[in-house]
Amino acid sequence: MTINRRLPRALLVDDVVGDIELLASALEDDYEVQFALSGEQALALSESEPPDIMLLDVFMPGMDGLETLRRFRSTPARCNIPVILVTADTRAETELAGFGLGAADFLNKPLELPVVKARTRNVLERHQLLINQQRLVSSLSEANAEIQRLLQFKDLLLSAAGDGIYGIGLDGRCTYVNPAALAKLGFERDEVIGQDTHALFHHHHADGTPFPALECPLHQTMIDGIRREIDDFFICKDQTVLPVHITVTSMNRSNARIGAEVVFQDISERRRMERELFLLATTDTLTEVTNRRRFLELAEAELQRVRRYGGQSGVLMIDLDHFKQVNDEFGHAAGDQVLKHFAHLTKGRLRAVDSLGRIGGEEFAILLPDTSLEGTRIFAQHLCEQIAGERIIAELRQIILTISIGVTQISPADKRIDDVLIRADEAMYAAKHGGRNQVVVTQPPQTKAADCEASGVGNSSAPLPPLPDLDNLLAADSMPVLATQEALARLGNNRSIFIAAAASLPQQIEADLLQIEQAVTDANFDLLRKTTHRLKGSLGLIGAQRALHTCSTLGAMAKSGDTPSIAAGIRQLQRELDLLAPVLTRFLANPDNYLNGEGIR
Repeated sequence: MTINRRLPRALLVDDVVGDIELLASALEDDYEVQFALSGEQALALSESEPPDIMLLDVFMPGMDGLETLRRFRSTPARCNIPVILVTADTRAETELAGFGLGAADFLNKPLELPVVKARTRNVLERHQLLINQQRLVSSLSEANAEIQRLLQFKDLLLSAAGDGIYGIGLDGRCTYVNPAALAKLGFERDEVIGQDTHALFHHHHADGTPFPALECPLHQTMIDGIRREIDDFFICKDQTVLPVHITVTSMNRSNARIGAEVVFQDISERRRMERELFLLATTDTLTEVTNRRRFLELAEAELQRVRRYGGQSGVLMIDLDHFKQVNDEFGHAAGDQVLKHFAHLTKGRLRAVDSLGRIGGEEFAILLPDTSLEGTRIFAQHLCEQIAGERIIAELRQIILTISIGVTQISPADKRIDDVLIRADEAMYAAKHGGRNQVVVTQPPQTKAADCEASGVGNSSAPLPPLPDLDNLLAADSMPVLATQEALARLGNNRSIFIAAAASLPQQIEADLLQIEQAVTDANFDLLRKTTHRLKGSLGLIGAQRALHTCSTLGAMAKSGDTPSIAAGIRQLQRELDLLAPVLTRFLANPDNYLNGEGIR
């Protein structure tokens, strides 16, 4: 098949016809020849059909060759077309002027046909080579731009998956880490690559307790290949704690596990917003004490605890005397100041376990867990006296504030927390009708055995077991021989490791309880589940079946976010662990009795 290829077009410009004919005879076999007898004609012709190359005489009447060249190259369509100047003038200044205007070469008259053909071919080949180079550079530039676009797209994908990424080999040492991970953790690349990442920035929990490597989700994923997503903490280079959401994925090659990859996101802002939202949902904006809904939740949880385990908890209902008169006489701004001042003074008298709530308007309530009715009365009397001694300045006038308090106690016979609050409220109104600025106490209903619920806490679908007394605990839950022997077998029957692990349990259990309480305070139910899971491992080691069951139930409650039931469950767990402590002490005093299958003597 014959391919018809267009011949390059050559425009010959000269006012002498004989010179044009001479040039044409040299080029007509290899070029499509066009000609013009003046500069003006050449410009007009090249405007409609730009040539591939132009041979231009320098000395012509009217517009000479140099001016024609200047105008020829002044338009974008012709600025890159090569031009050879033809002249009999061999002066240097003529050549310099031509090259300055962009001439590609010179042909000197008289013309030699082989030279004309050679120089024209060379100029056109150099021009074509330049065009090809420009196209190559453009293609490379476009390819590089595409690579950069793909890299940017990859970075966007990585950012969507998490702020930081790193990988570890089977030995737990880092094989790669991205800049975002380094920036978040505060390390340099050479401080991380090749290092054990768990020992470097995952060695402790947020509360400072050690984090065993075998419990690390990375190591667990490398063992079983299961993808994991958890909220956790990293320890930065400056020892600050960074809350993160971690996604761990197994890395495989040829069906063999070669390591794991971690994608993590900084969730500090999310944690902060969760805490703020929790405070907004549970705090009275004006006085910054617990709001009505949150106080009722806490009181309901305390009622369930008392109904299940017994005990004593006091409740106070408080009303600010003549508060409407304060608003009417001094204005609502002064009334707000009085409310805030009262809340501030009262909070200063409370323990960490006590709760102060604004029930509405000028009414407040206080919950005093593990406090007798007499203790509650004494507290109320002192508070009443303290408030009566306060003076508040508003509008350059002095406000004398007094309060009326109704006192009662939560009883196992109470079916609803509303019953308790109504009883305290009636006592408070009795204090007001009796002259205000005083405390009135009302007795709780008598407890009947039939009124005590023996199963279930709150609305939890997984009821907690009843709390045993110490004798039952020692008989049924004092590290039974079978559970102890099973735990020992899991440790390769290494007694020294078992005893060392048991010896560290009191500190570990105490740290876990603190973290559980903090998790409930922060409404961080993911952390609550994680901590109860770790605590279950400790309890399972010594076969503490009752506490272990309570811990499991508490972890199940965390999934539902049932705050009142969780609070009650934590109280039960604390009591069971308190009863377990002397058992553990006796074991550590003589572990061989247990390990030999004899039990406690």
